[in-house]
Amino acid sequence: MIRRFFVALQFLTRLPVPRALNSSETDIGKASAFFPLIGVIVGGGAALVFGALQRVLPLPATIFLRNCVRDAHY
Repeated sequence: MIRRFFVALQFLTRLPVPRALNSSETDIGKASAFFPLIGVIVGGGAALVFGALQRVLPLPATIFLRNCVRDAHY
């Protein structure tokens, strides 16, 4: 089960995983059960960073992060 979590993490993010995982289509399909959890972890981390920057640099943080998200879609 933990292997499927790390397969999902490796598939959906650029975060390093503890070890190299050779995953097949079947492994990714089985790991899809963890996709919502990975989304919550990544989204929660981004929200924490945004909130921390918002307190220190209110307007520049908003402009910077908005531009990062916008540029990520291109």
